[in-house]
Amino acid sequence: MKHTGLSAVDHRFGIVNTARDVFYSRGYHSVSMEDIAAKAGVSKTSLYNYFSSKLELFAFMMKHTADRMLEEIEVLVASQDLFEDKIEALRRPMLEHFPAMVVWSKVADNAGLAQGQSRVWRILMKHMRDLRRKTVELFVSMIDEAKDAGQIRTELSSVYLAQMLAGFASEVAVFGVDYFNTAKEVFLCGTRQISDERSEYFSKEDAR
Repeated sequence: MKHTGLSAVDHRFGIVNTARDVFYSRGYHSVSMEDIAAKAGVSKTSLYNYFSSKLELFAFMMKHTADRMLEEIEVLVASQDLFEDKIEALRRPMLEHFPAMVVWSKVADNAGLAQGQSRVWRILMKHMRDLRRKTVELFVSMIDEAKDAGQIRTELSSVYLAQMLAGFASEVAVFGVDYFNTAKEVFLCGTRQISDERSEYFSKEDAR
């Protein structure tokens, strides 16, 4: 990896991307900082200038993956006006980024990091919890906006629907594109069905 002309931030993220590939292919315990430095094309000293330990590098890599996914979801959702189009916009991040989080949990589990609640496992679980919380918050905002625009008419709370959608995301990460298509239709048909059944009720409420 050539670093000429790159900023310190570029160097840092270049190392993170390299580390991600190495951890993915070899696991956590079998990889050393020397291995990552060699693969990234930097000296061991340079690597330690960016990350004080393998644990710090692994934790930063997890956070970077989660942050990138959330940023992409925010941009994609904001680019659409209709609620159904916003749901469809979730296809790419659900199929590309959510699986990465599942893979990392499996990498950590296979390495025995869950045993004894190691620091690495606790960090991993913290990022997974933070990711779900932030994802649900983003979905709540998206659903609230759709309700305000009259695109969703349902008795179900935005939090409940957001949690349902986040649950679909986790399952899509495991089962893939076919499951996304099914989950999307189930989710949208469910809200439409509730809307149709309650339309008279809402019309009366709105008239008051």
